[in-house]
Amino acid sequence: MISQDERERTIAWYDRNAPSLCMTYDKADPAALHGLLRHWVKPGDRVLELGCGSGRDARFLASLGARVTATDGSREMLREAEAKGGGPEYALLPLPAGRKGIEAAGIAGAFDVVLAVALIMHFADDALRLVLRDIDSLSSPEAAVILSFCTGHPREEGRAYHDHSAEQVALLMRESGFEVAERTSSRDSLGRGIAWHTMVFRRVAEKREP
Repeated sequence: MISQDERERTIAWYDRNAPSLCMTYDKADPAALHGLLRHWVKPGDRVLELGCGSGRDARFLASLGARVTATDGSREMLREAEAKGGGPEYALLPLPAGRKGIEAAGIAGAFDVVLAVALIMHFADDALRLVLRDIDSLSSPEAAVILSFCTGHPREEGRAYHDHSAEQVALLMRESGFEVAERTSSRDSLGRGIAWHTMVFRRVAEKREP
């Protein structure tokens, strides 16, 4: 499980590097991801983004007419995203949050779509289960959950990385009653030699009580 120290070090890394990271993220080609989002997100949907980074995808979703709440665990990343405007509401939400953390952030479910891009690889299996429990608690009974994550990322001093195969993620999501509805894989558009996996899940079992 991710330790408190590991989580704080990872958040601090993002705080220190927020401006340069946002510039890098905004250079990545979003066409494939945005095409998928366009298919799954309808105007008027309540969308929650976890780990919104530069806010690029949150702004795109807002442009589709969705009501977007974009969150991040880093205050400085949120500051960069908010400065770009574009319509989303923003909230600080370090993960795993649990009920108390979600309430402290002023976030109330249930969301029609929950999105997490480049987030879940920061958590070891036990911590990821807690993050997925947060997602479960914030999603509506008919929600789509969209997870995009990489494998093979080089380890870096200062932020945690944990590889999760698509099969492992599918098994963990099944524990919360979700099954895969769509799955794609692609190469990194920034040429970093890592693989990206984007998975859409729909709930097939009754929503668990918190």
